[in-house]
Amino acid sequence: MAALAARARSSPRTWVLTAGHCFAAGRTDVAPWQFEFRKSATESCRYDTAEGYVHSRGGAGADDVALLRLKQAVPSRVARPIPIAKSWPSYGTKIALMGYGCTNRETGEGAGTKRFASFRYNVTWDLGWVSQGTCPGDSGGALLNVDGNEVLGVLSGYRTGNGRDLFGDAVTHRAVLMAKIASWQ
Repeated sequence: MAALAARARSSPRTWVLTAGHCFAAGRTDVAPWQFEFRKSATESCRYDTAEGYVHSRGGAGADDVALLRLKQAVPSRVARPIPIAKSWPSYGTKIALMGYGCTNRETGEGAGTKRFASFRYNVTWDLGWVSQGTCPGDSGGALLNVDGNEVLGVLSGYRTGNGRDLFGDAVTHRAVLMAKIASWQ
């Protein structure tokens, strides 16, 4: 039985990458908590967390990543694991962001609507780029390399002055994130 429990803890179906700022700054851990997968506007599934790790409490930006380990594996009918990329893709690669915030940053309309926006990666990575793609409520959503089926980061926020979208950089922090996952095994 212990071997089965250890295998369940190490399963990629039990790890969730999200934004660190989604957790209150005063908390020293992120468990117990529940993580919700929304398949649609009317269908969602919740899973209890066993433990968590917040990389930075610095707010929106490249360091804004966190991990959760769920108590039970997520069935493939709900979500399938996507690996964290080992490097940033070349220019021209199809990138997508997914969020559940609003559909219009200026008016706030469409809150809670699942959005999938894609574009070609053609700018230098720093803290983000001007795409006007993210909205309030999108934090923790995925930034994906669609061509390579990899996670590049998580939606973190945007700068109100210049409209620049900000992303937690999972690629740069991959070694730390993978070490944390290994420590949970």
